[in-house]
Amino acid sequence: MKMKNTIFAFAALLFSVLLFTTCAKDDVAVQLKISPDSLVIVDSDTLKGISISTEPKGKMEFKITQKPGWLSIEPLSGTINGTALSLKIRPLKDSLVEGVYKGKISIITNNAGTFDLPVTLSVNGHPKIKTNMSAINFTENSSET
Repeated sequence: MKMKNTIFAFAALLFSVLLFTTCAKDDVAVQLKISPDSLVIVDSDTLKGISISTEPKGKMEFKITQKPGWLSIEPLSGTINGTALSLKIRPLKDSLVEGVYKGKISIITNNAGTFDLPVTLSVNGHPKIKTNMSAINFTENSSET
């Protein structure tokens, strides 16, 4: 009888472990994955990219809620649907002076919260070419008439 009770207790314990383990898999929170986890843009870069995905694979809505004014991002919102999505990041350097700029890109999702991606942009000095139109002289070529 003692052996029968021990087997019954072991079976009940095993059943409980399997039941709770199986239930836990359904309750796994979907997480936002961003690669790289920080972005460094140098002066020669015209296009960078970041990859966003979910873990485990699933469907998630996202929206860029904050970005530096010196960046263009496409798309600004969308749906991650089981595969990684690439965001195109373009630096807008034309109006910037030489220096290092720091900021962040904030991404909010419908079920995984908010993620902040640090961004650094390095801008080198670029010489401005100026033309003095009064100093340019076009003369007629007398051999061509």
